[in-house]
Amino acid sequence: MDEMFLYGEEDGELWELEELEVPRVDLVRAPANRRRFALMKSQEREVHMEKNTQDFEEVVAQTQEANPAPEEPKENETATQDVQIQIEAQAGSLTDEDRKILRQVLELLQPLKEKLNPALLDTLAAAAGYPAKAPISPYPQPQYGYPQPMKSIEKALEQAGLPEQERERILKALKEAEEREREAIEKERKALFEQLESLRKANEALKAELDKQRMTLRHREFVEKAEKEYPNLPIEPEKLADVLIQLEDRLPEDARKEVLRLLKAHNDLIAKSAFLRELGTAAAEAEEDLSDPEAVLEERAKELAKERGIPLEVAKGEVLKEDRRLYQALRNRR
Repeated sequence: MDEMFLYGEEDGELWELEELEVPRVDLVRAPANRRRFALMKSQEREVHMEKNTQDFEEVVAQTQEANPAPEEPKENETATQDVQIQIEAQAGSLTDEDRKILRQVLELLQPLKEKLNPALLDTLAAAAGYPAKAPISPYPQPQYGYPQPMKSIEKALEQAGLPEQERERILKALKEAEEREREAIEKERKALFEQLESLRKANEALKAELDKQRMTLRHREFVEKAEKEYPNLPIEPEKLADVLIQLEDRLPEDARKEVLRLLKAHNDLIAKSAFLRELGTAAAEAEEDLSDPEAVLEERAKELAKERGIPLEVAKGEVLKEDRRLYQALRNRR
């Protein structure tokens, strides 16, 4: 392990710490704050300081030179990250057909893979339903321009001076653990997707059943309305109910009221016509000449026999049953 110098701060000056046992930190992704760490350890174990001061600005400059700050993302990189965030935000509203189209677009872009931004392609792939290769975030991630975690571990193992076989064994174990974790996550994702799909289908089936029951109840209400308000129209109440439902769904309110007014007027006209027809029949029967009841019976029986296709004698009996005046006139003649 390389030699490491730790410092504490006292009265604005830096003091070099000695006799300090530092645990191994070579496998940590990012080193701890050295100054804060040194102060904490000095307080816990009472490590003594020697008078070995250094210029504070010089130490800061050396630290910055050894650990340069990451470069600010360029304008085009920032724009790409903005596009990624927008795609991620809208991915949840995509339908299966939208994802299918997006996959076709990705297939067309495959020959240009080396020339395009891989992060943007990963984002599009995640929106299309493919397993995401990296999290989408406005902040820089190790997958976007920083060393991969596995490469950092390999470098740390090399710096630790471990034998090659030991390093390979550790890396193999880490890769296997990473693969198992990935498979477990993918399995859980598929199970969750199947569960959500099952819930979606059950919800659609329930919605369809509720819509069907709602339509049945509505049709029944309109059948009752047709029987009550338009009993004289020459149409079955069930069919008239379908017409009334279409009028309510498709016509504006003013036009619908006008059509219903015409239907009501037609219904009332038919009712009046039936009433007048009954009055006319009664008057005709009252004025009918029954001086020759046999001839009247013969004429009516022939018409009824022809209309119903029954024998003449049977028709005569039916006529006498319906017309009591004619029956009485025949009895008086006898």
